Amino acid sequence: AFLNIVEEPEQNLFPSSQWEMLKSLLQFKSQGPYNRLVLTTHSPYIVSYLSLAVQAHQLHEKLQKLGRADLIENLVQIVPLHAMLAPQDLAIYQSDEVVGSISALPNFEGIPSDNNALNIYLRKGNELFDQLLDLEDSI
Repeated sequence: AFLNIVEEPEQNLFPSSQWEMLKSLLQFKSQGPYNRLVLTTHSPYIVSYLSLAVQAHQLHEKLQKLGRADLIENLVQIVPLHAMLAPQDLAIYQSDEVVGSISALPNFEGIPSDNNALNIYLRKGNELFDQLLDLEDSI
């Protein structure tokens, strides 16, 4: 078994590079049934790409059941087979620095919720920027 613990792998990486890095980490995880990946991140892109990996896995299972090898070929061009992640193999926790707690991120059919702390901070930044634009428009 290979237990890979990676802290903040997104540091100094553009979002597309974060996806490439995550695919590599998931490839190491997929090389053995007991391999595990533990990851810490402040990147909303990483959370989004993990959702992509789970969605791809679920779609792959559906396409296999339907015997749609033609569509599986298209799918693996988007998300390689080694980067697909079964929902039961993913657990995402988020911390609340105000309350000092850690909680599991909810999911919908195995896909991590978009209603998470990282996305809330992105939304807040966009709202503040909108306020600046409104103020500028009033000049």
